[in-house]
Amino acid sequence: MKKRMIRIFCTFCALFCTLVLRTGSLSTDLSLAEVSARQSSKTLSVAPTRGMIYDTKMRPLVNTEEVLYAAVAPCEQNKEAVLSDERFLSDLKTRTEQFESGTPFLTPVSSSVDDLVQTATLTQTIRYGEDSCASHIIGYVNGDQTGMTGIEQAYNELLSGYGADTVSFTLDAQGAPITGILPDRTRSEEAVEGVVLTIDKRLQAIVEEVGNRLLKKGAVVLMEAHTGKLRACASFPDFDPNDIVSAMEDEENAPLLNRAFCSYSVGSTFKSAVAAAALSDGLSLPANFCCTGSITVGDTIFHCFHREGQGILDFQNAMAGSCNPYFISLGQQISPYRLHAMAEDLSFGHETVFAPGFSSDSGTLPTVAALENAGQLANFSFGQGQFSATPVQLAQTMNAFISEGTMTPASLIEGTTKTGKLVDSPQEAALPTQAMSAQTANTIKEALIYTVMGVDFHAARPKVVSAGGKTGTAQTGRYHEDDTEIVEGWFVGFFPAENPSYVMAVLCEDAENGAKDASNTFREIVDQMTYRPPEE
Repeated sequence: MKKRMIRIFCTFCALFCTLVLRTGSLSTDLSLAEVSARQSSKTLSVAPTRGMIYDTKMRPLVNTEEVLYAAVAPCEQNKEAVLSDERFLSDLKTRTEQFESGTPFLTPVSSSVDDLVQTATLTQTIRYGEDSCASHIIGYVNGDQTGMTGIEQAYNELLSGYGADTVSFTLDAQGAPITGILPDRTRSEEAVEGVVLTIDKRLQAIVEEVGNRLLKKGAVVLMEAHTGKLRACASFPDFDPNDIVSAMEDEENAPLLNRAFCSYSVGSTFKSAVAAAALSDGLSLPANFCCTGSITVGDTIFHCFHREGQGILDFQNAMAGSCNPYFISLGQQISPYRLHAMAEDLSFGHETVFAPGFSSDSGTLPTVAALENAGQLANFSFGQGQFSATPVQLAQTMNAFISEGTMTPASLIEGTTKTGKLVDSPQEAALPTQAMSAQTANTIKEALIYTVMGVDFHAARPKVVSAGGKTGTAQTGRYHEDDTEIVEGWFVGFFPAENPSYVMAVLCEDAENGAKDASNTFREIVDQMTYRPPEE
């Protein structure tokens, strides 16, 4: 009995000790939990990075610049350095206010400040730096880093998903950084995956420099001969992708409008297509047409550019002199169906798709029924009336004339890359079509060369190489306040003439000097592309 009582007593003591120990443990755990609950964190982050956009030679078109920020915990050990160190770029007043706020803050720096206590350096990539180009093609992102236009929008999913450099500070119950706990830094993944364009950055720079000088409003499309690849594509005026608000507010100049992809009246640049339709319809091009300065169709008189008339003309001189009566007379002999079919085969009336949701306008193409009206057919025969097209479409058409009649759709995307070194997934190219015979195309090509090289002092004639092409001064039916009509000036050509490497379409919107401004722009771009300084 006595032994039994002793065992019970010992068991009771053991249970009591266990209870005391457990109670102490719970008390300790509750204390730690309470302390933990009173702690918090403050995370600082720079803007996230987006994927890359490269030119055709894998040169980056975005993310070419970086800036550094310091994530600073306002503790006493940092105060002197933050307020006096020359690496901190913001003004002293701003830094003082940030420091006295008592919470971690970001401030720009010129170089790393990781040597300071409770401070970490973050790198932010500048999406659109000072050397940015092709803004209308690349597009821009909004404040949430979502692509809004251009390639940024078309490939938003591929270009998104990258993180940003971040730093987290542990704070005490009063929200002040705990000095003994180092900040936790996370670096973003390096962006290399992205989209590869057909654009050549060097050629794009030339086109933009000349266009910004010579074109108040307009566009330049530079296409590689035969392949249809766009090596430069620019719209003027340009815009700053870092300041979209200013661009939106400029309603007069509409800098966000991509004029290279918009449709306009094309005027005489269409005359070469009329000649191609005539030859394809089995007609002969008149060799002794007499231009008296006008031609009457129905009740309408259509004038030549040279009101006094140009006399007896063959096809090449009619093209060089841009004789409206010649081509109106020729158009009246062509089957409306044949003329309409040739225009369609040369891409008119069809949009050019570069990527999902990213394409140029289709323009407007009169129906066959409309062209059965002699007056509308007359207007169409020199690129007027209910007809409009884009600079891209005109470049595609010119490319067909120098490619033995093969119409190759313009392309802008080489494909995508995972490594930033080569194209891993090439873009599927649109199939070329035969718009006319090689003989017809060569006949047109020779006339276009004569138009530039066979005429003295042609404004589009380059200094170094030969060229071919056609001007256009298109009436719009719209007028200035002084009742002068708004016209679109064009030059669409190729160079060198004998073995073309490039095709170029130049639009001068609301041209002061008709096609002369566009011709001058063409010539200067070609000269800059082909000029080689003499060897010393």
